[in-house]
Amino acid sequence: MDTLVASKNGKRHIFVIVDRFTKYARLIAMSETARTEHAIKLFMDNWVRDFGLSKTIVSDRDVRFTSEMWKKAAEQMRNQLQMTSGNYPEANGQAEQMNRVVQHLLRHYINPSQDDWDEKLPLIASLYNSVVHKTADASPNQLHLGWKPRSALDFLLPENRTAATLGTIEFGVQYEKLLQQTVEHIKKSQVAMIASENKHRRQSTFQVGERVWVTKDFDTDLAERKYPVRYLECTNVVMCQELVRYNRLLAVVRQSLTDMVRAVKGEFLMSEEFESLAGSIFNSHVPKSWMAKSYPSCKPLGAYFSDLIQRLQYFKDWLDRGPPIRALRSHSQACSAEAGDGDGGPWVSGMHTVGSQRVM
Repeated sequence: MDTLVASKNGKRHIFVIVDRFTKYARLIAMSETARTEHAIKLFMDNWVRDFGLSKTIVSDRDVRFTSEMWKKAAEQMRNQLQMTSGNYPEANGQAEQMNRVVQHLLRHYINPSQDDWDEKLPLIASLYNSVVHKTADASPNQLHLGWKPRSALDFLLPENRTAATLGTIEFGVQYEKLLQQTVEHIKKSQVAMIASENKHRRQSTFQVGERVWVTKDFDTDLAERKYPVRYLECTNVVMCQELVRYNRLLAVVRQSLTDMVRAVKGEFLMSEEFESLAGSIFNSHVPKSWMAKSYPSCKPLGAYFSDLIQRLQYFKDWLDRGPPIRALRSHSQACSAEAGDGDGGPWVSGMHTVGSQRVM
């Protein structure tokens, strides 16, 4: 997390570590130029030393987390790395929410010059871990440690219930019950979040797991054999050239979307190109990698896809049923505009008409 303000100790970034289940957080100040070795040391000293090795690590695509050294360290710890996109909050929304909470709390405690924020991080982490989390309906300290640490409020509002002694059977029963209740609360929160997000989404015409039809590449060899280049049918050249261009565009669209799905699932790391792709799709813009192979267009992503489907259908019909414009083969003669309609066929006024082709 970038604070955009350097502290008097030379720190600018905050290394945010959050447990996925208990929501317990650790906040570590680090310099902007900290190398990957230093980030690994901070993770080992502030998390692994106290809580052991984790199974999976969900992170953004910071250069430290995409480096070979970080991957090798995670492999040695038997950690599965799952990189996410910055514009995909469903995958790492917990850390994004934590960043906003840290920023909000720091505003209440830092001095006017804003250069002592790194000294306030232990206090901010203690406040966050002591408050009941909405998703789990319990404080991160209570879930992570097994008991609720005493605070100043306990002297003003003491609890009537006595806590079970650590290590007894009663303590184990209470803690197991607390974990089960937390799982139920998290499930309810997930259902509510999904319902809230789906309000802004259109109904899908297919179900998850069903096979859907995807446009195949055009057979350019068949098109050249079926519609060879001739003097009276010069549009055949246009069709063959356009089919090659659309095949290149379709290949880029299919490959990029397939890789994006795999990257979101964590099967491999997202590159800078796919980060840009995810941002464009999230903002309803046509990705730059598509526009590099596409026809010129200023439309948003939804209108662009509708137009692309119509264009593909147009060339498919042309390939299956024949060209939409056929050469005129009837006899014609020039006449004046006052002559009116001729008896032998259509009469065209002037040499330029919208939507027609000049035939010599």
